[in-house]
Amino acid sequence: MFEYSCNKLHVAYNDAFRLLLKEPDGVVHFALHSVTSFDAMICELMYSFWTSLHSCDNAVVCSFLNSNMFNCSHIVRRWHANFLLIFNF
Repeated sequence: MFEYSCNKLHVAYNDAFRLLLKEPDGVVHFALHSVTSFDAMICELMYSFWTSLHSCDNAVVCSFLNSNMFNCSHIVRRWHANFLLIFNF
């Protein structure tokens, strides 16, 4: 379900960008127009959220971040996989 929704959002982002700049169908030139691509934007948002979580001084948040439940959770595995894919580690 998440992948389906993410793919639809990706297509909508590309379509909106193409319509605004009157690009032909199937052609998206993010670099030529100095616009952040969808994948780069998602990576920036994930990194920003990740750093905000780890810089928080709330005792409840800190204890959750240090727990095994957080480190073994599905969302953390997905974040690590996305970082590895995007940065080609």
